[in-house]
Amino acid sequence: MNRPGQANAGTVGSFIPDLPATTRRFRFAIPLGLALLVLAVYWGSGSHAFLDFDDGEYVAANPHVANGLTGAGVRWAFTAFHAANWHPVTWLSHMADVQLFGMNAGAAHRINVAIHLLDTLLLFHVLRKMTGASWRSAFAAALFGVHPLHVESVAWISERKDVLSVFFFLGTLAAYAAWTRDRRPWKIGAALGSYGLGLMSKSMLVTTPFLLLLLDFWPLRRFEGASATDGTPRIPGRRLLLEKLPFLSLALLAGAATFRAQSQAGATAPIASFPLAQRIANAPVSAARYLADIFWPSRLAVFYPHPSSLGDRVPASAWMSASLLLAVITAAALAHPRRRPWLAMGWTWYLVSLLPVIGLVQVGSQARADRYTYLPLIGIFVALAWGAGEASDRLRLPRPAIAAAAAACLVPLAAAARVQSGYWRDGKTLYAHAIAVTPSNWLAWNNLGMQWLDTDPGRAAECFRRAVGAKADYEVGWYNLGVALGRRGLGREAIDGYRRSLALDPRNADGWVNLSLEYLAAGRSGEAAASAERALDVRPEDEKALQVLVLSALQRGDPMAARLWRRRLSVVNPLAAKALEGEAPAR
Repeated sequence: MNRPGQANAGTVGSFIPDLPATTRRFRFAIPLGLALLVLAVYWGSGSHAFLDFDDGEYVAANPHVANGLTGAGVRWAFTAFHAANWHPVTWLSHMADVQLFGMNAGAAHRINVAIHLLDTLLLFHVLRKMTGASWRSAFAAALFGVHPLHVESVAWISERKDVLSVFFFLGTLAAYAAWTRDRRPWKIGAALGSYGLGLMSKSMLVTTPFLLLLLDFWPLRRFEGASATDGTPRIPGRRLLLEKLPFLSLALLAGAATFRAQSQAGATAPIASFPLAQRIANAPVSAARYLADIFWPSRLAVFYPHPSSLGDRVPASAWMSASLLLAVITAAALAHPRRRPWLAMGWTWYLVSLLPVIGLVQVGSQARADRYTYLPLIGIFVALAWGAGEASDRLRLPRPAIAAAAAACLVPLAAAARVQSGYWRDGKTLYAHAIAVTPSNWLAWNNLGMQWLDTDPGRAAECFRRAVGAKADYEVGWYNLGVALGRRGLGREAIDGYRRSLALDPRNADGWVNLSLEYLAAGRSGEAAASAERALDVRPEDEKALQVLVLSALQRGDPMAARLWRRRLSVVNPLAAKALEGEAPAR
């Protein structure tokens, strides 16, 4: 925080050329301290594994990534919609990991940590250059670096897109702020280039043009009529808006590409499942909950079920009280924009940057996600740092007291983040923790069951039962329950699980195949054949379905039908057709 006599970032102009003499010696000590804080939190990440939650689709089982940096892989990265996303730069970063380190989960985790460390240091640099307030900038960057809400973005390999996009975003801010000083064309070109790379890492950066306007308000103070002492030219608001048109154009292109990718993958939830009124109601609740988690981050989970996914509604008392809280904070933040511009800027930054992920366009079944706070909380951390600095200046606190207060904030947060990071070491730990803090977490119960399916199908079946108990229309949970029960030899119960799953998702070819196998094992050849034919409707050349049709025909004494199905099977797999007679296909 600034001491009396240091530059007050609420009144200074755009840039301060250097640190005051009393703090110049900390030019390197502050970045070193920030680095040590971040590494203390994430030191153990290098021993963490790939998760079965997106990491396979993104990296471990993605053949395009597994080949490293190749010409074909680069073309795929820029032209394909995969995992409901278009983020070619993120794909290239994963390919580079494999090229350098092989398919190594520990290396991928360490790269995530390294990028997050660079984000932390770059945030400090950008804030200090724009405000001249080194200690406030350091405190804001430290909060960013160690807060538990950011663990998901750092400790999850699949969230490389978070840390990478914010790296380029901060590069955009640095280049843009430098351009406002001398208007050299290459600097605005660098800002646009960095912004393009950021959008190609994660499209959540679409709000950047508006965030640049907030920086024009404070700390750059470029708006016409803004008071300043540094001689920076004041610019009419219309001209400031026109400056942002190239950034806005890039944002619109990236937003259109992302919307198309998510629509083609069916990732956008239908209104019937997530009614618009419930999306609107959940938005203020999520925004308020993120704020609560800033100050008490004790029940963080990899997935928070949306009430609509559980057949519930957002309680009126919850969204009304959350809306009131947000309105009160907004009124307070905007009450004195000249006296406390950092408060107005920081709060508005939070609200604006949260808009793309607040759930009005529902992607997935979550109510909120910790990873969505990686960019928005920069605004809150700036407001907290400058607010604490103002308070310490008014109270004329001695430096040891300021340092003790900062440590009292940062050390518990870092300790909590280190614990939270540990939950991401493997799937069993991660999902068990999520269940402990969100008991109706149907996705966590299902994913925990998958961890046990191969080694303890009985335990897995209990997890799947808990999943469908929380969400009765969870077709994946019913299917997995059928698999687990089938492996235990409980054919009748397995049939019920498959039938419930297929009633919800009749396009699941694997479900029809497995159901046909259970019917065949139970001697119900007619139902086995009917189920196998449904599988062929979805997947016409399915080998196991064709095997079931041969055997079910033999089982009911129809050799002619068996011969016809065997002939079709021989086109798919001649050896299987030849070796089939009298032998049931393995489940």
